[in-house]
Amino acid sequence: MFDSDKKLAEFLRSLSRYTGLTLRPAAGVIAGFFGGRYLDNLWETGPLLATAGVLAGLVLGLVALYREAAKELKKGGKKK
Repeated sequence: MFDSDKKLAEFLRSLSRYTGLTLRPAAGVIAGFFGGRYLDNLWETGPLLATAGVLAGLVLGLVALYREAAKELKKGGKKK
C-alpha cells in the first residue's frame, strides 16, 4: 500500500491530525454537558446550564474545526 516509510509516516500524521479534528466538537459537547450538569446540581438550575454547556461546547468545537480548515486551505493555496 505504501511505497516507503516516509509515505507511511505522512499518512499516519494526517490520520492523527484529522481524527483529532473530528473529536474536538464531540469532546466539547461531552465536557459542556457534564460541566453544565455539575453546575445545575450545584446551583439547582434544572437542565439550563447543561443545555448551555452542550451548545457552547458544540460552537467552540466547530469554531476550532473551522479555523483549522481555513489554515489548511491557506497552506494549500501557497503550494500552487
